[in-house]
Amino acid sequence: MKNRLLLAAVPLLLLTGCGGEPAPAASDPNVPPATSDGSDSTDSGSDGMERSDRGALIVEVGEPTGYSVDGTQIVDLVVTSIEVDAACTEEGALPPENGHFVVVNMEVATAPELINDKNPYFMPNMFTAIAENGTLMNGSPLSNATYACLAPNMMIPGNMGPGQRAVGSVVLDVATPTGVLMLDDFADNENWEWEYPSAVVGS
Repeated sequence: MKNRLLLAAVPLLLLTGCGGEPAPAASDPNVPPATSDGSDSTDSGSDGMERSDRGALIVEVGEPTGYSVDGTQIVDLVVTSIEVDAACTEEGALPPENGHFVVVNMEVATAPELINDKNPYFMPNMFTAIAENGTLMNGSPLSNATYACLAPNMMIPGNMGPGQRAVGSVVLDVATPTGVLMLDDFADNENWEWEYPSAVVGS
């Protein structure tokens, strides 16, 4: 008899649970956001490439990338390494203004057809920094201190025209030692993201 009573009570408990307090609304501060880390959420765009929530192409260090227009490859680039808290080599170098120097070593080549683009240049140093939690860094990571860190012949040109090739570094001055670097040269063709820190390829 006791077993029958217990079994009969189970549906009542289930019904009581369904009719209990409603689930917290999405605005409830105790409910975690759908994406707690802005750098981890990814999606595949119509081109089949992996993209972040920001729409940027997610690229690994050492992975060739770039963009094409009407089937013609216009820019080729590869980030060969990303160094966090790298030591400056210039005499009279300044400490980072935002907390951490990040040196991006890269190779870039532009095609002659870039001359036909609406913006006939490529700017390989136009990075923004995003913390691990998805917070965009205020201001530019190109501080006065970044230009005094390495010798000028080690720095990649800030503006490249058609039919040019360059190998060099971009020094960034960022607030956090980990996160995402997004390159957007404002040509409206493509933007890219790399996680940092990252070791030299093959190390």
